[in-house]
Amino acid sequence: ADGREPQLSLSIGMVECGSGGRRQLGELLQAADAALYVAKDQGRNQVMDLERSHPKGWTMQPA
Repeated sequence: ADGREPQLSLSIGMVECGSGGRRQLGELLQAADAALYVAKDQGRNQVMDLERSHPKGWTMQPA
């Protein structure tokens, strides 16, 4: 409305559900949610896959 372009960022938490192991939907959603929070904590505007990336200060623990 004021003529300025909006500033947007996008953070995504990603999890792979490939053939390596069968996980329940709830587990996949929890892992994706955790990855989303890490993406936001690490500066936002990124895609985070905790199984492939190991961000500084974060560790993964099996549920």
